[in-house]
Amino acid sequence: MLLYPAWYRRRGIRRLVALTAPETHSVVNLTLPRGAVLGYLPEDSTSIGIGKDDPLVKAAERIVYVEHITQLRSEIGNPKPVVWSADKHLRDYQRANRGKIRPLLNPETVMSNPRILVVENFAPLQFVKRYTANFFASYYKWANIRHTMWDKLNEVAGQFPERHLFLKVVLPEVLPSISALRRAEKSIVRNTLEKFPTNESLDVLDIWTWLGEYRSESPMSRLQLKNLDRLNLLFLYKDRWFCINIGMLNAWRKTANVEEGTAEGLDSFALQKRFLRGLMHLIESRSIVDLEEEVEESEEGEEEEVILPDDEDDDGPTRISDGRRKQQDDLDVKGKTTKPELVVVKGDPVSENTSDLNFEEELAELLKEDYDLIRQAELDDAQIEKELEGLEVIEQVKEEVAFAEEAPVELVKVTGAPRDVEKGIMDKANEMADAGLLSGAEYKRAERLASTYKTIPNPYGGKGTLEDVMRLEPEVLKISNPPKMPKNAEVFDERMLKSTLFEFDSRYVQEVLPKDIVNSVMSVQNAGVVVADYNVETVEDVMNHYEIHAIKLAPVTGVGSTIRFRVPKIHEDGTYFANGVRYHLRKQRGDSNFFIV
Repeated sequence: MLLYPAWYRRRGIRRLVALTAPETHSVVNLTLPRGAVLGYLPEDSTSIGIGKDDPLVKAAERIVYVEHITQLRSEIGNPKPVVWSADKHLRDYQRANRGKIRPLLNPETVMSNPRILVVENFAPLQFVKRYTANFFASYYKWANIRHTMWDKLNEVAGQFPERHLFLKVVLPEVLPSISALRRAEKSIVRNTLEKFPTNESLDVLDIWTWLGEYRSESPMSRLQLKNLDRLNLLFLYKDRWFCINIGMLNAWRKTANVEEGTAEGLDSFALQKRFLRGLMHLIESRSIVDLEEEVEESEEGEEEEVILPDDEDDDGPTRISDGRRKQQDDLDVKGKTTKPELVVVKGDPVSENTSDLNFEEELAELLKEDYDLIRQAELDDAQIEKELEGLEVIEQVKEEVAFAEEAPVELVKVTGAPRDVEKGIMDKANEMADAGLLSGAEYKRAERLASTYKTIPNPYGGKGTLEDVMRLEPEVLKISNPPKMPKNAEVFDERMLKSTLFEFDSRYVQEVLPKDIVNSVMSVQNAGVVVADYNVETVEDVMNHYEIHAIKLAPVTGVGSTIRFRVPKIHEDGTYFANGVRYHLRKQRGDSNFFIV
C-alpha cells in the first residue's frame, strides 16, 4: 500500500491542462493509500453502511474501523424525527460484517496507525428524519445529509491532519447541462430543481456551485480553506474513475476573497466548464469510440503503444497511446525537459518514502507553472464550450421525448419510399440519450458520424463518394432507346420490333447492380449501426471471379468491427464464374402495373 504522495502522483490530477481530459483508471485498480479516511454515502435507500465485500474494504491491510454518523447537523425543510433504533440496526450491521469491520470507539488510537483504514459512515442519516411529502422533500434530505457530511469531514481533517480523506462521487447517467447548472446555482426553485432528479446529479451541482460565484450556497462551503488539501474526490462512472484533490482544484480558482482561495488562477466560470468537461471525459472513456481513429488504424495498422513496467500494486502493464503521450508532452510548459512527476501515471519508480513536505513543495511548483501558463496566453474556451453543447442537445431531446409521450397518437400512412439512412442512427442516439446512456459529446459525435457515408470514397474506385453510389436516379432505370429489329411482314405492330431485353442485363450489371449492393449494405444504419468505411476488392483467378466487400461497422457506442463477404462478379451477359463453373443468372419475374392488350 503506497503512501499518499506516491499514490497521488500515479492516480491524481496535478495539472490544470489535464482537468478537461483526466486519465481514467479501472475500478479493478481502485485502492486507497495509507492513512486514508473514506467518507461513505449510501448506495441505495436501504444501505446502512459499507459492506465487507466492498473492494476498498477487501483491499485494506487490517481491520476497517467505521464511525457511524447518526445525528444531522442541518435541518433544512423542518424534518420530523422518526422512531428508528439506530443502536439495534447498527448492531445487526456489525454482526453481519464481523471479522472485517469494527466500530470506531477510540479515534485517537486508531487514527495514529496509518495502516488502518477508517470509514466515516453517513448512511444511517437517511433513516433518522421524516420529510413532508412534497416536491422538495428529496432535495431537503440530500442537502441535510451533505451539510452534515462536509461538516464532519472538515472536522476530521482539522483534528487529524496526518490523514487524507476520500469521498466517492458517482456520476449520473446524464450530466446536467451548463444552462441548468447556472440557473440552479443561483436559486433552487421547482423549475431549476426538476433538472436534477437524482442525488448523483445534485452532487455535481454541489461541486459546480462551490467552484462558482455562489460558493456560500453550496453545502461544500462548510469546508475550511486550511483543510482542503486533505480532501480528495474520487469520481466514478461504471468501471472507470479518476481522483482530484479539492485543495488543488480550489487553487486553480481565482477569487478576490482571500478566505476562499487565491487571486491567481482561472475565472470561476472557466474553471467550472473545465470541471464539467472532465466529467464528460470520464463518461466517454468507458463507451465512446472514435470511428475516425479506428478507420485510420484499419488502414495503417494498430496504433503504436508503449508498455511500461507496472508495480505489484496493479494488475498488468500500462499502455500509453500516442494520444496520451501527446497530452503528457503538452503538460511540459516553457520547453523544459519533462519531469517524471509530470507524466507519471503508472509504473514510474516513485519512492514510498517521499515526505508530505516534499510533495507539497512539488505541487506548489506545478501550480506556479500553471499560473505562468495562464498569464502567458489567454485560454481558449471555444472548443470546451462546443463540446459541452452536447449536454444542451441531450436535455432538449429529453424534453421533446417527454412532450411526444404526452401528445396524441397520430396515424401515419406507410409508403414504399426508402428510409433515410441517417435517421436510424439518430433514432438510436435519441433513444440512448433519453435512457441516460449517452454523454453530450457522444450524442454530437453520433450526429456527425451518421453522415459519414457522404465522405467515404466510392468503394468501386470510380469518381464521387459512397453517397453518389447510393443515389439511384430514375433515368438510370429507364431504357429509353432500345435496339430496333429489322421490319418483319409477320409483325403488324412496329412497337413489337423494339426490345429492352437486349440491353437489360448489361445496363443493370454496369449501372444498377453496384448501387443495389451498396444500398443493401447501408440498410444496417437503420438498425443504429454506423458504416464507417467501405472497400471493394476484385479477385480473379483460374477458378473464380468475385468481389470482396470489407465494411467497417460500429454501433452508436461501443467497439467497432470489420465484416467481409464475397459477391460473385457478374459479367455483362448475366453470367458469373465460380469454382471453374460458369453460371447463368435467372431474372426475377414480376407483374407490371400496366399491360398492353
